Amino acid sequence: NPGNDLLWTETMAMVNYVTAIEQKTILFPKINYAQYPKEFWASDQWSEATKLDWLENYRVFLNQYADLAQIMKTDGLIIAEPAITYIPAGRSSIDTEAIGRQFNDEQWDSIIRELHSRYSGQLIGVAYFGSDGAYIPAWLSQMDLIYVFLSPSLDIQDDTVPAIRQEFDRILEEVVQPAITELNKPAIIGISYPSSPNAWRGFLLSDPDLSILADGSNSELSGLELQAKIYSAAIQSASQHDWIQGFISRGFFPYLELQDESSSINKKPAADILWFW
Repeated sequence: NPGNDLLWTETMAMVNYVTAIEQKTILFPKINYAQYPKEFWASDQWSEATKLDWLENYRVFLNQYADLAQIMKTDGLIIAEPAITYIPAGRSSIDTEAIGRQFNDEQWDSIIRELHSRYSGQLIGVAYFGSDGAYIPAWLSQMDLIYVFLSPSLDIQDDTVPAIRQEFDRILEEVVQPAITELNKPAIIGISYPSSPNAWRGFLLSDPDLSILADGSNSELSGLELQAKIYSAAIQSASQHDWIQGFISRGFFPYLELQDESSSINKKPAADILWFW
């Protein structure tokens, strides 16, 4: 839909702009749902023909971006699990029997082989670590790099940077690294925490961009201050691990300087932390 989605030429123009200012570019094709994602995946109106048609169209969608990434010589192409929004709270797996419209391992193998044949750069797969669990797709073993969506709740006694950093050290060393060690791949860390007094609660696994757990705040800091401290602690922690090759601020909104409780750090104090690093 040209009114809601970037056209091929618009994406090329954005990549050219980023390249011109000597920044690296990674493409991340994601579905822009016409309705709430959980409603899309939970629908029982999927015939067998509709399932097969959707799977084929998603394969073509990924191939299109693999071609674009090859043409534009981007530094990477990110592939994510499209059904992540369907994972119930507290679950760490997807029941492919219950969700017949989900790719099985054989289909993923075929898709990834085709992407490698079209794109010579790094294929990057997403691993999820939310406030309610983790999800590590089996096909990540075929990726060149792992993109860790990191938004777990933070068990902190006070809201100082050292205390928050100690918690990130624990999460990276005891939760993330053991979970991806078998993949034997380097990783980039992408965190998302809102500028909210409740930021420490993180985001749900099934809604890694939007859904914060509702509860009272344990911080006397403003949301902007707490977000900045979380980013400072997270990047300090990540920089001390040689298996982490990069750090990304997820949810960045470049078009407006939002002062709401979103994860976008554009013109917020957390942006100064990343500028420093």
